[in-house]
Amino acid sequence: MGVRQYKNDESLKSKENEPQTEVSWATPWGKATMKKVADLNETESYDTTKSFYEDYDDTGLETCILTGIFADSEEEAIKQVRETGHCRYAYLTEDGKCEIKLTEEEKTWWIDSAKKTVDKIIEKNVDNEGYTFVLSEDYKELQVFANKDGKLSEFQADITNLVYAIEIIQLFSGADDWNVVITVTNTENGVEIAKANYPKSS
Repeated sequence: MGVRQYKNDESLKSKENEPQTEVSWATPWGKATMKKVADLNETESYDTTKSFYEDYDDTGLETCILTGIFADSEEEAIKQVRETGHCRYAYLTEDGKCEIKLTEEEKTWWIDSAKKTVDKIIEKNVDNEGYTFVLSEDYKELQVFANKDGKLSEFQADITNLVYAIEIIQLFSGADDWNVVITVTNTENGVEIAKANYPKSS
């Protein structure tokens, strides 16, 4: 969910349509894959529009536009944000943008929660013989050091949660867009076996 953040009196910029794609890269155990944004499911009856809210009032709130969504669809992203309870409003606009209205305290909650997730995942894998993670201070470069002793299913779960947390940190810290460069190095021979710029590369 790449975010563009605006105050209430600023005009919203347009968002390019993004087709359903995946980004994949090699690991010592096989191919790792993460989904990028998918097409909106038009058959779902769940109300993701502004009309979901009876007494809508965005006075004093900041506006975030989600543009590089790390979810199955724009609709799913709206559901996930609403379910946290840490925003005032989340909805799809008439032109299909994912718009979030929130306070400064709510924005801080998103950032702090994401940073805790990052720290937890990195720390639990410090002594992991199969794979470890090194993340840059600006949350834009994620290095993975791995070998065949690791389990692909566990690795994919960890890196998916890491990337989602990185997304949140960048976006709610005010970035216009988000991305993370992921490199995978085989610790058995020191060879870099994969590099992906997520979510920009395919």
